[in-house]
Amino acid sequence: MVRNVSNIKFVPFMSGYNATNAAQTYKSGVTTPEISNTTPDFGIKLPQKYTKIGEETLSNGLKIHSYKLSNGYKVTIVPMKDSPAVVKNYVNVGSMNETDDIKGISHFLEHMAFNGTIGDNGYEKLKCGDSFKKIDNLGGWTNASTSYAVTDYVNSTPLLDDKDVEEQIRIIAAMTENLALNEDMIEKEKSPVSSEINMILDNPETIAIDQTLRTLFNIKSSADELVGGSTKHITNLTKEKVKEYYDKYYTPDNMNLVITGDVEPDKIYSEKV
Repeated sequence: MVRNVSNIKFVPFMSGYNATNAAQTYKSGVTTPEISNTTPDFGIKLPQKYTKIGEETLSNGLKIHSYKLSNGYKVTIVPMKDSPAVVKNYVNVGSMNETDDIKGISHFLEHMAFNGTIGDNGYEKLKCGDSFKKIDNLGGWTNASTSYAVTDYVNSTPLLDDKDVEEQIRIIAAMTENLALNEDMIEKEKSPVSSEINMILDNPETIAIDQTLRTLFNIKSSADELVGGSTKHITNLTKEKVKEYYDKYYTPDNMNLVITGDVEPDKIYSEKV
């Protein structure tokens, strides 16, 4: 799904990635106690330490609990009593990160997230379409979208079982950290993505926004539409180009996992993430 407008301003997931920099100090001056290391039962490799970087209460009374892993990956948990669990992973990448020859690759990668995972190092092994089936079995739904600066992946369940949130996290972790990116699946996905681009080009509002942005910011691009790209660019994508882009931007310091719903923040963070 292509989304042209996003109000997400800060969006930095990859638990199995080892970075050299320790967690930075939260600029608000809030005390940052360390949380002891844990080993989840689904076997994802963890960084060396966790840090709680702050809490903030919104005007509506909701409290935001913010955490950071030593590899830069951020987790934000917002408890909402009697609400379904929503797990959303924001990747700080979109069409404005693309060079002109690969316009539309961010949106293409969003589609590839539903086409299977490797399943190594404790990650969930997902075949094409499995994420939809698994979340549907939990009574929930899943989706994703791409914008100019953000790609996000989301699932939601009504929390019918204590393990539902853990399963949600396992699925979204595999979808963003462990993609198979098989060549045959890449070729298969070119057709539906190209069809979606043609649908985008039939929408006058989208075209008007696109042309306005090109004029305002003097954007020179051969793409038919800035987010979706062009069918010619999608047709010319190779496995090497897709994997190079994936490896460059899908890094822990460039992702932020947000969990909302009837959850307990410290328990969710220490036991599940």
